[in-house]
Amino acid sequence: MAKRRRIQPSQAVECDSDSGELNHATSSPLSREALYTELHSEAIPHDTLVALQLLVNQFPPAAKACVAPFALRSQLYSLVNDRTCVDRQLDELRTGRQVKVLKLPASTDEYAYMFALDYCAMVQAAKQKHQAAKGLVPELKVFEWLTDRVAPAYTKTTIQHAELLQLLGTDTSRGICDAVTEAQVSLLLHAGLLMRDMQDADLYLFSMAGAGPVVKSLLKQRKEFVMGLRRKRYPEVFMRELEKRKPIASALVDQRFLIRDLIGTNTLTQQETTSGPLLRLTSKH
Repeated sequence: MAKRRRIQPSQAVECDSDSGELNHATSSPLSREALYTELHSEAIPHDTLVALQLLVNQFPPAAKACVAPFALRSQLYSLVNDRTCVDRQLDELRTGRQVKVLKLPASTDEYAYMFALDYCAMVQAAKQKHQAAKGLVPELKVFEWLTDRVAPAYTKTTIQHAELLQLLGTDTSRGICDAVTEAQVSLLLHAGLLMRDMQDADLYLFSMAGAGPVVKSLLKQRKEFVMGLRRKRYPEVFMRELEKRKPIASALVDQRFLIRDLIGTNTLTQQETTSGPLLRLTSKH
């Protein structure tokens, strides 16, 4: 297992948002709404956290209009060579309440990784959307309960119905218990913040509001990109050729988002050549 690099508190890891490179340099500490100082003040910045910050910074603008910025595990794999390290550090970020892991709709086994602060903003946006449609109704309190009561106390990706009701209704800081109605749970489901498990009716998965169109676009672009390479005599393409292509108007994710995903899922391999990076379809695809 690769040793974890120690970085002095006076150092930060800089992200080159244009090139996608991760660079270590002495500068002010990396900050995402005081991420280190408020949530993990004694933490040593590591590559997975920096890669996640980079991916969030470079989240496609068209997708951002639908959903809060997130990253896929496959994209993190494409930026950090040690996948075991990525898995371990993602779990640390989840249990440390810095990152929320959310189920993607229209996908059987894929999850999104989102900063906790972005998750809270997403829930607030969902509340405002429902408030605009229905007005100020008592049921809307459930959105605040989700971020103020459930998120700080619960870090798993799934939750049983009974435990959800208990956490939503309990304010431990003030010793208050509120009655939670099924209508309020249905509101979270309708907002896309919860999904029912297909195998267990009493089990919910935490999910992303508004992610449906983005996931649908990603799945379609994955398929079209792979089929395009299969039709070639040699299933490969230079990165510079992709950069010259005009973006697809209907696509919600850009080429950079897509390529990182395909590399991380081992659909593509990247080879450095004298003519620049070459992407090649792997034999199993």
